Amino acid sequence: MPYDQVQFLGHAINTGPARDPTNNTYAYVGRSNVDDDIRDRIARVRSLLQVARDEAAPDAGILKVMMLPEFYFRGPRGAYTLDQALRVVEGLQALVQDEQWRDWFFAFGSVIAYSYAGDVDPMDDNTEPAEVYNIVPCQIGGYGQDAADAARVVMKEKLSGIDFISSPTSPDGLRGAQDYEAFLLDYVSHLDPMSDIGVDSEVQFVNYGGEGVFKACGFTWGVEVCLDHALGRLQQSSNLPKIAFQLIPSCGMSIKGANIALQTGWVFNVDGLNRGRTSSAAAPGPAHTELLEVVAGNTQSLDPVRVALATLDVAGLYAHGAGELHVYPPQPAIPS
Repeated sequence: MPYDQVQFLGHAINTGPARDPTNNTYAYVGRSNVDDDIRDRIARVRSLLQVARDEAAPDAGILKVMMLPEFYFRGPRGAYTLDQALRVVEGLQALVQDEQWRDWFFAFGSVIAYSYAGDVDPMDDNTEPAEVYNIVPCQIGGYGQDAADAARVVMKEKLSGIDFISSPTSPDGLRGAQDYEAFLLDYVSHLDPMSDIGVDSEVQFVNYGGEGVFKACGFTWGVEVCLDHALGRLQQSSNLPKIAFQLIPSCGMSIKGANIALQTGWVFNVDGLNRGRTSSAAAPGPAHTELLEVVAGNTQSLDPVRVALATLDVAGLYAHGAGELHVYPPQPAIPS
């Protein structure tokens, strides 16, 4: 159905690694058993969604857009296997399958996965770097039995120096902290993008294509992850269609005015590392959201209602507490 109004909601939670101040080492946070890690993260999202549903406008004519920050799903070692990442995506889809999530669109932060060409898992043999994937699963809510048709996937193109732990290697080369197995920055390589930024179109031809522009819910969306936004992935794309909503899930980024890829519409950033215009006051680790209204190239920031998440238990999954849910007031879908 066409929507006259839109409402943005973001989880301002720090998704960075834990830091040991005694020796300045870092460690990913998660359950040591990956099955438990995936199950518990999905369960936390389920609880978060119920809070969001209670706080959001109930009107069917308002499209609710909910986003999580980058690195929301990466597991205890910094990345999941591809099979494990698929289970994460399928678990998220199942959460928003039924009718109560109609009129919702979700960008579920990002899921970090890895693969390898040889016969030995790079967790056991670091002679070849793992190839890593940073993907944003997007989902139209209330899809019934058509999960694939209602899904979009965007893949981050550029690897940032803070995307993985960087610390001195131990004898096996894979430990971020003593007795802790993890992917380090020097032992991963990013999947090469299909083209350099600014060369080819970013429009998706298939739902899981990884490009940053697609249609959903009657609008054209643009999604770019963290460093991709800083480098102008969408703004420099050739033959860029008219985008209504530009979404930026990140962990260490804010909206860059020069890289806004629309003339009139909405730009929404949910970040899991930095302080910004609307920072989370609930967690010791910084996080923020930011929503910009853009009209004919002119921008204006909006302020959300902050919802505390004191009952959301994230111990052992996220290092700096549950953060806040930021709920922005409904606005015209196309500002004027």
